[in-house]
Amino acid sequence: MSETIKLDKNTNPYRDDLAAEKLKGLVDATKFITPITKQIVTGSASVKSAPDDNATQVSEALCSDIFEIYDEINGYAWGQVGRNDYVGYIKTNALTDEIITPNRKIRALRTYGFSIPKVQGMVLSQLSMNAQVFATDEIENGYVNCGRHGWIYEKHLAKLDEYYPDPAEVAKLFLNAPYYWGGVQSYGLDCSGLVETSFAACGIKLPRDAYMQEKCGQEVTIKDDLSCLKRNDLIFWKGHVGIMIDADNFIHSNAFHMCVAIEPLKIAQERYEKSDLPIRSIRRVM
Repeated sequence: MSETIKLDKNTNPYRDDLAAEKLKGLVDATKFITPITKQIVTGSASVKSAPDDNATQVSEALCSDIFEIYDEINGYAWGQVGRNDYVGYIKTNALTDEIITPNRKIRALRTYGFSIPKVQGMVLSQLSMNAQVFATDEIENGYVNCGRHGWIYEKHLAKLDEYYPDPAEVAKLFLNAPYYWGGVQSYGLDCSGLVETSFAACGIKLPRDAYMQEKCGQEVTIKDDLSCLKRNDLIFWKGHVGIMIDADNFIHSNAFHMCVAIEPLKIAQERYEKSDLPIRSIRRVM
């Protein structure tokens, strides 16, 4: 059999030796299998390109994300993250069979789950924006008992259907967070990680990588004077993306500043054009 469709391996779980049963008839593989469903039990988990501690991080899964497993090797599970369909390798010790149904999410940049409802408690978990937990009705000293993830400060939690109103404003919360390839947390983010995280906090689901995000929303015609831009427009170069915060300035996580930074678009445009990287497209998602 030959492939009838060229599927993106970053979002479709298939290799030469095995593939997801749902892809049967679409891809070539020696074996097709049904996944084992597990859940991220740690605050986050690195998604790697290979089952090796030294392999490149390609993304991060967050607490309570579902992970569909198709293979295990060297202490890693190969599979697909339910939140954004990303495929990669996650350490098996970050996963659990005991799947919970979350009812709260983290709205703060990051927070802790303590062993007791006091700041003096032992830290049981470190959780970042958009991570999800199951919160009980037990509240003490302004902390909520979130079971296996500990006592979490109530004001750092939100209901699953509560959202920030503006992605650009969320992105600004990450100012000066370090640039980190594959990152989606305030500990470090890459360009598309900042976009995915900021829009997700506002209830807008975007794919993980810049080339995927470039297919979302409506295309905006690029004018020579860049007068076409609005807040929350996404600006794309080859391999890079940023979010407009007004008609002239944008925010992006980038390897030039090695952090999340705001700068005038025209200054960045001049810098990128010196490397033969013109603005490739503008997309309006809002």
